[in-house]
Amino acid sequence: MRGNRDGVERRTAHCGAGTLRERRYGLGSVLHVQCTNCSAVCPVETGKRGPTGAFDINTKAALGMIHVGMGPTHLVNFLGQCNIPPTSEPFIRKHVAKVGKAITDVALESCRAAQVEEKQTSDTLQASVDGGWQKSGTGWNYNSISGHASLIGKNTGKFLHMRCEANAAGFVICTQSRITLFPVMIAHKIGPEVLHADNDSATTAKIHLDFPNIVKKDDRNHVKKGISKYLYSISKR
Repeated sequence: MRGNRDGVERRTAHCGAGTLRERRYGLGSVLHVQCTNCSAVCPVETGKRGPTGAFDINTKAALGMIHVGMGPTHLVNFLGQCNIPPTSEPFIRKHVAKVGKAITDVALESCRAAQVEEKQTSDTLQASVDGGWQKSGTGWNYNSISGHASLIGKNTGKFLHMRCEANAAGFVICTQSRITLFPVMIAHKIGPEVLHADNDSATTAKIHLDFPNIVKKDDRNHVKKGISKYLYSISKR
């Protein structure tokens, strides 16, 4: 704090100072400096603290890690290579949970605004839904351990809902329709009448089974891709 720092400067202006000990709080520290003249020990904080008493540098590190797409292990290794004493992974994850809640709240508020905007653009609310995997597969070789699905308004092109805290477990070939169904469940609450998706038969059957009132249409890009593949196969005969 500024007052503590000024106090140390006044006490040590003519006699020098020495650090007795350092207490670390993640990437922030509190230095206990003793004056060699009057023996007074003054705590000196290396950075600002927030309302809860946590150092701002820890919150900023967690936010920066999320922004660049790194994980706790990457951040620890990066700090080590920079000769900066790294903190522990559990400590980083604790701050990521706090930052993540704030990010989620802002994202959900943005999605609610997008839902209102999408409803105002057309009498028939339409949305596009699709799922993807971090590792592509061909044939029956589907072994990606993570995937995601999105629900986007047809007219505005904005996300109508997001959900990051839920993970799908199981084989990719079995969970394709399951992860795609997550945003569809939200879509049913929002009230779209038409849903644009790819030509995946498992996903289509699941949508018709669980949500019979939603009209399912094939996505234009997938239709064009399917026709092109079919015409190309005919040309090879």
